[in-house]
Amino acid sequence: MPSESWSLGKTLVGALTGSLILEGTLGLDEPISISQWPDVSDPRRKIKIRDLLQMAGGRDFSTEPRFLPWFKQSDHGLIYTNIPDVVAFSVNRALARQPGTLGNYNNADVLLLVEHTRQKLKLSHRGLRDLIHQRVLEPLDMNSVRLSTDYTGTPVITGYVYGSARDWGS
Repeated sequence: MPSESWSLGKTLVGALTGSLILEGTLGLDEPISISQWPDVSDPRRKIKIRDLLQMAGGRDFSTEPRFLPWFKQSDHGLIYTNIPDVVAFSVNRALARQPGTLGNYNNADVLLLVEHTRQKLKLSHRGLRDLIHQRVLEPLDMNSVRLSTDYTGTPVITGYVYGSARDWGS
């Protein structure tokens, strides 16, 4: 019976990133460069992969509930409320502090890292999901794991990853 992983999906991103760093495809201190930030002077371009792995990207992303016009919810929780494009929701955040200075448990840094990896490797959303399966899930014999996606096809890997008890025990 599939079980929802919630934040175990963040570990899958860390494992994928680590494998890409080991082979030299990504660099730990590589700055994030994504098409959504075309201006080279954008201060968010100072965020490094290391910062995102430490959830210290410095962007304005709240884990505390905010009062929104329709209900009280945190940005962190909104990722799981049927947002059509989790990448747009995550990457379009302004800096709130210097990257690398304060760890703040959040989904936005993980999703930004996933998007940076997808764009750098010139992968489609399907190609990204295939890469996660090939690099992380298959070597661990996590054969029944399913990655849920948003409407664009981006895996909502910060949660909404389903696998059997045998998979999660791998």
